[in-house]
Amino acid sequence: MVEALIARLYSWLRSGGGDNPALFGFIIFVAAIMSMLFLKGLIGRLFPGQRSRAVSRRLSFFQKRKLIRQAEYLMDDGHFSQAGAILDSIGEFELALQAYLKGEELVAAAALAEKMERYNQAASILARLEEFDRAAALYERANDPGSAREMYLSAAERAAEKGKNYVAAEMFLKAGEPSKAAEMYSKAGDSEKAAALFEEAKEYEKAANAYEMVYAQSLSRDFGTTSLSLTKRGQEAALKAARAFEKASNYKAAARLYKAAKRVSLAAEMLSRAGDDEGAANMLLEAKHFDEAAEAFRRAENDKGALRASALKALNADNLGEAAKLFEKAGDYIQSAGLYERITKPLDAGRMFEAAGEHASAASMFVAAGEWQRAAENYEKAGSHKHAAEYYAKAENYEKAAPLFEASGQFFEAGQAYMKTGSEDKAMSMFQRVRPDSEHYVRASNLLGQLFSAKGRHNLAVKKFLEVTTNKSVTLDNIDIFYNLARTYERIGKSANAKILYEKIILVDFNYKDANARLAALEKRDVDTS
Repeated sequence: MVEALIARLYSWLRSGGGDNPALFGFIIFVAAIMSMLFLKGLIGRLFPGQRSRAVSRRLSFFQKRKLIRQAEYLMDDGHFSQAGAILDSIGEFELALQAYLKGEELVAAAALAEKMERYNQAASILARLEEFDRAAALYERANDPGSAREMYLSAAERAAEKGKNYVAAEMFLKAGEPSKAAEMYSKAGDSEKAAALFEEAKEYEKAANAYEMVYAQSLSRDFGTTSLSLTKRGQEAALKAARAFEKASNYKAAARLYKAAKRVSLAAEMLSRAGDDEGAANMLLEAKHFDEAAEAFRRAENDKGALRASALKALNADNLGEAAKLFEKAGDYIQSAGLYERITKPLDAGRMFEAAGEHASAASMFVAAGEWQRAAENYEKAGSHKHAAEYYAKAENYEKAAPLFEASGQFFEAGQAYMKTGSEDKAMSMFQRVRPDSEHYVRASNLLGQLFSAKGRHNLAVKKFLEVTTNKSVTLDNIDIFYNLARTYERIGKSANAKILYEKIILVDFNYKDANARLAALEKRDVDTS
């Protein structure tokens, strides 16, 4: 009944019943759809679950021919999509595909070609639609790897243009371009994948830089946390970076990353390969690989460095004496001095401090060793004139002591030292500079008076003695100055004054020098002259 209606409608329209082409096309399309719906409903009821192939098989030749004719009418009028749909529904796939292609219905054409298992054709259609990834997949199904690769490359480039770096990376990877994929993963922030692909592409410098980025990221994540997994990840990344740098012959960078990965021996080896045996040795030394460090120093022709490595080995074993000797040979005098001091060898410690130019420390060690002269010399070099003068005096080197006492303002001691060098005039000058409030003033006056007297200036001597004895009683502390005053009185003929003083002295110390005999001689002389 529906078919008869549609047939009469077509006949009417074709005979001129409709002058409007658009209306004519629309009616044809509606009729075709009604016909298909009728057929599909009928077949669906009779053969549930069957598709268009089933519909095609169960249509009569006449029915199928009519639908094909309807499709042709639609195509004649430019309605390719509707025609294709009718032909597709009755299993006329070839005709349907042609209709879709003529009408530039590429989406439908691609889907139909894929359904027909014409994968190459479907892929080429999808390529026109710029659906490159789907096209590549179909070329792969068609066992056409070359065309598939081209599509993946196109897909990657398109994704990269749009800033879809991760998608671009995956497409480049499928296209067999690990280096380009790595660049995209790197831009996408996935340094770990980028590093592995750079390594696969044998671009070791780029791989190393990417692995180092992973290492750096792990450090920033580890900050403030105790996560062992992150630490382990960072060390693994550092190790991979180091190996990649090594393959790239960037040995200094490899050394840095091997050290970060706690592979000190490998790090040192890299520095050696970079021509830096000295750096390798110092790195090994820092890690307490003493024997390896010594060998590296020898390769660098640094014998002192090798000795220092051996010294540190001895020190690490608590063999302080051996370590001190080795440090001395290595020219590390401060270390050596400290160790000699620890094992109570002040003379050796002093020698080492002296060699190091640490004169104050050297001097204190020489003092402990009883080496006054060397102590004085080092105090003098250290600018400590007071201590230098003191120890020159102990060493009986008065010629050195005297001017240093004078330079340090120790005028009494300077005077004594000048006296011992025979420089009496200089001594007198020093004693005269001793201030009255000084604890040494009385003794300085006593010695100055003696010097005046020795030069025949007895009256001056008397005046100097009287400065510090007038209104003073004789005591054991000042007895000598009273004795010297008495002697001076004798020299200038003031026997009476001398006798009085000798009597006072004898009252304090009966046996003081020759005071008793001198008093007796004066008394006898008085008797003889009376």
